[in-house]
Amino acid sequence: MGVFFGDLHNHCGITYGYGSLENALRAASKHLDFCSVTPHAMWPDIPAKDQDNEYLITYHTDAFNKIKKNWEYVKSVVEGFSHDREFVTFHSFEMHSSEYGDHHFVSPSDALKLFYGKNPEEVIANQECPTIAIPHHIAYCPGYRGINWEKFIQAQSPVVEVYSKHGCGLSDTGCQPYYHTMGPKDSRNTAYAGLKQGKKFSFVGSSDHHAGFPGSYGDGRLAVLADEKTRQSIWKALREGRTYAVTGDKILCDFAVNGASFGSQVFQDSNTRIVDYKVVAGDAIERIVLYRNLEPIRVVEGLFLPLITGLTHYKVRLELGWGDSNDPYQWECRIQSAKGTIESIEPCIRGKSILAPSKDRGSDDSINDLHFSIEQMDEHDVLFACETYKNPSPTQAQTSSIILEIEGTEETALEFSINHRKEHLRIADLLKGSRAGQMLGYASQSYRIHEAIPESRYFVEGSWRDQKVSDYDFYHMEVLERNGNAAFVSPVFLG
Repeated sequence: MGVFFGDLHNHCGITYGYGSLENALRAASKHLDFCSVTPHAMWPDIPAKDQDNEYLITYHTDAFNKIKKNWEYVKSVVEGFSHDREFVTFHSFEMHSSEYGDHHFVSPSDALKLFYGKNPEEVIANQECPTIAIPHHIAYCPGYRGINWEKFIQAQSPVVEVYSKHGCGLSDTGCQPYYHTMGPKDSRNTAYAGLKQGKKFSFVGSSDHHAGFPGSYGDGRLAVLADEKTRQSIWKALREGRTYAVTGDKILCDFAVNGASFGSQVFQDSNTRIVDYKVVAGDAIERIVLYRNLEPIRVVEGLFLPLITGLTHYKVRLELGWGDSNDPYQWECRIQSAKGTIESIEPCIRGKSILAPSKDRGSDDSINDLHFSIEQMDEHDVLFACETYKNPSPTQAQTSSIILEIEGTEETALEFSINHRKEHLRIADLLKGSRAGQMLGYASQSYRIHEAIPESRYFVEGSWRDQKVSDYDFYHMEVLERNGNAAFVSPVFLG
């Protein structure tokens, strides 16, 4: 099986949001394996309009009316972008609900109906094609569009979105708080709270980006373990819960208990549990934690991972952005290797960051029609182009980057041509630390060639022997990288 990465929950100008549907799908096809762009469609228990919430209610109802008129057109565009083994699309729409929490409905079929139900169960019951309901931004307060675990239905929601631009809803102390205007997290609505109540579901992430850039780096994505990159194979993986959530880097994870892979729900009466795990990260690993029934049973500390010399694989990240200009900046970067080869690359592209509509912003179909591409790649030469904007604040990144996996030695030489600047560095130089430069001087756009990461610090595999403690044990894994990115790997449920 292969691991494929996508985004099943994000928005553009087809309802409230920004950017064209076509631009969103084109962007997704360049750096994701699969995608759905999600129109906001209904809010059955929407509050009554008054002078305090007039704008809120108006932009929602206007969006719902807009998708009613354009639903068939949206489905035809989405269908036209789907090509098995190249880039796969799914159909979807979103329901807000104060009582049940927000859900997006996803289907592999263009027969998906925009049915206006009172709750998620009613919407699903009235579909004539395979459809699932995925709860999202689950950790908001009960009654205020957070999940309602008492009304959660496993059969219709095999996966739950635990990370997005809203933050991390996995646990009360997840890696990213909730800071949207909708309010903070409430521990009663986290994924951990649902698991403690005996609910069974797998984890996914998606961006919930509102400006037509699915999979925007750092905002959330999901990984699926599937036979092949086809619509039916990925759909089968979703239905069976063979998924996990990543925040940014495409961290490759494998996790199994007595041979049952993540997402499995199996009966095993054995008193001994062999937990196998494997992680290939995009940066140095900070920590890997194996959990049984939400309690840690094994911790791999990145600080104790050895810095082994003489290895043959390294990861090097080139990060681009910064500056004080509101205009986009164009980058043309070439990386050439000598005495070693470039095995793989991973673009990490951020779309311009917008989460919700604004009274001050008009329609802009081209807002995230960003230029980025891998224009050339072979084992010794990569040509990479993108554009970036300045960071919104000193603590918010708008940079983009590319990760290279290098096969070679410490004497492998890399030549970076970054617009008009050149850097000649060996892996041995980058093992000592990063190099940075500014393009024009103070407050201009800048680049950073990160410290090289040897394989011994981004690749970990192992096994852990555990003992049964109840008839309903479940296990999951969480991975944290040194750069703050994470992966949340779905549980294996036993019993």
